[in-house]
Amino acid sequence: MSAAFHRYAWGLLLVILDFRLQNFDVLPDVVGYGLVWSALLQLNQVKAGYRKAVPWAGLLTVLSIHELVPIAGMPEQGTGISISWFVYQSVTVILGLLLNQTFLRQMTQHALDLSAHSFATTVDRGRRFVVFSYAAMLIFLPFTINLSPNLLQGGTIVLAVISIIAMLLLFLLCRDAARALNRTTPDH
Repeated sequence: MSAAFHRYAWGLLLVILDFRLQNFDVLPDVVGYGLVWSALLQLNQVKAGYRKAVPWAGLLTVLSIHELVPIAGMPEQGTGISISWFVYQSVTVILGLLLNQTFLRQMTQHALDLSAHSFATTVDRGRRFVVFSYAAMLIFLPFTINLSPNLLQGGTIVLAVISIIAMLLLFLLCRDAARALNRTTPDH
């Protein structure tokens, strides 16, 4: 189970990191989402509630394939803001919100089931910040279509910082869960 939490964390890190060589992502998101999906399948064998997040990870894995294989109608990286870009970004943000909200709720329940109340509280607080970051992105997205370049750049920087903090928090929670939840019976 410890390995699954680590795999989830590393999958998220691969999704966050974008190293591009001539507009090709050396670390494609599909690999990161595939790791997340694989981790959830393994965690589901230990605690059935994790399966609730599996569909969201699967959908994100499939949607992120367009980075490797151009799909008609899908926006390409760096092509600017368009309706297809807006729809794609909105869908991926909503799916990311559903994935991480579901995963962190289950992690909280998992901690409670093992009587790790302090860790459950920490995870729930982290979940709230992660949800806040996704909600901020969803609120900001419609404005990207008509904002001036300066406001767009400023808003994007603020959201990027919030999102990076949220994903690093999620990474650390997964790492801590690998230690705190790596047992099958509650402490008494």
